[in-house]
Amino acid sequence: MVFVGTDHDYGIILNIALNQIDESCLRITAFDGEYRWHYHSRSDELFIVVHGMLEIDLSDGSTLRLLPWYAVTIPVGTVHRTRAVGRTVGRPKNATC
Repeated sequence: MVFVGTDHDYGIILNIALNQIDESCLRITAFDGEYRWHYHSRSDELFIVVHGMLEIDLSDGSTLRLLPWYAVTIPVGTVHRTRAVGRTVGRPKNATC
């Protein structure tokens, strides 16, 4: 899947599936703003920030802050939302390509 443009609901500018790896999908995403609260029922989600800063809010009230080349894995079933601080480019990896 390739999405180029603006998703005004979530601020997504670019979303490209790069490769299928076993049961997981490696994609690169550029966005500005925040994505809705959600969880993944079938897989963990790995985030690697390439440019910018990404904040990941967790349902327990904590916030993770990722700078370029920082990475974190959000375990399957964990309710979370992502927020880009300015334009952010990252590589999320999860089960849907």
